[in-house]
Amino acid sequence: MRSKAARWLAVGLLVTLLLRLTIADRWPVASMLFYATPWPMITFGWFVVVGLSPRRSQARRWSALLSLACLAATLGSQWVWNGPAAARDEPGLEILFWNVARGQHGWNNLFDELRESKADVIALCESDSRLLSGEDWRATFPDRYLYRQPGGLMWISRRPAEVKPLPWAPGMIGGTELILSQEGQPVRLLLIDLAGAPYLSRKPGWTQLGKLLEERRDEPTVLVGDLNTPDDSVWTGLCRKWGRPAFRSHGRGYAPTWPLPCPVLALDQAWVTDRVEVQSCALGWSPLSDHRWIQLKIRPRTAPQQPD
Repeated sequence: MRSKAARWLAVGLLVTLLLRLTIADRWPVASMLFYATPWPMITFGWFVVVGLSPRRSQARRWSALLSLACLAATLGSQWVWNGPAAARDEPGLEILFWNVARGQHGWNNLFDELRESKADVIALCESDSRLLSGEDWRATFPDRYLYRQPGGLMWISRRPAEVKPLPWAPGMIGGTELILSQEGQPVRLLLIDLAGAPYLSRKPGWTQLGKLLEERRDEPTVLVGDLNTPDDSVWTGLCRKWGRPAFRSHGRGYAPTWPLPCPVLALDQAWVTDRVEVQSCALGWSPLSDHRWIQLKIRPRTAPQQPD
């Protein structure tokens, strides 16, 4: 029974690897398997095959080699090895993004954690709840500017700002733009929530994100959100011409953000245009949501970054 289970699991893992290295998530049906089997899960699966295979068998030796190869792929794709962040006392605009999961672990504790944040701007997804009203938010943050937006999106800012809705596309739950001044320049912050159903194509949503970044390519722009797409998806290429993922370029550590307590998918992301200097980008851990938060510190550039 153990050997039979090992063979069937190995066949499934080989099919998964073939799909991941070829089709990936280009097709909605294939994307369901792609999203369900990230590199950490594939690696774990091969170690299970090793444990189920007969000792000293050829199958076990091959499975061990594949498990080590997948472990190397996991470390290479899921860990970021950039240098340490810039000194905290350097001037810059601090941004905190967090999907707060509708306060499923208690709004009072979540409020306490948000109040402790020193971020200039807090961007929230899934902040809507039948248990809360606008008065509850205003009473919690009496010294900040609150901008509640459709789709459970919210801005909490230490200074007044202009807020606009963003064009909708299929697969988008919500989108909003906040514009404020930093060092005498307008900085645009985009907050996006994409639908998470695995059978939905991510192409329309990412096409729209690419257009938003293209339209703002000559301006300091930061896009944050729960994009419900792993950052190794083929569709992230629709944004790479106009922006770059901040954690991949300036972060350090384990990249996946969902689901806690054992995240395996980098669904929560921050993207910046060339007119943004990223001073630091960190991912945090909290038991108050099934998503990790993203903390950014940025400065606007007077001109786009020149290639080395």
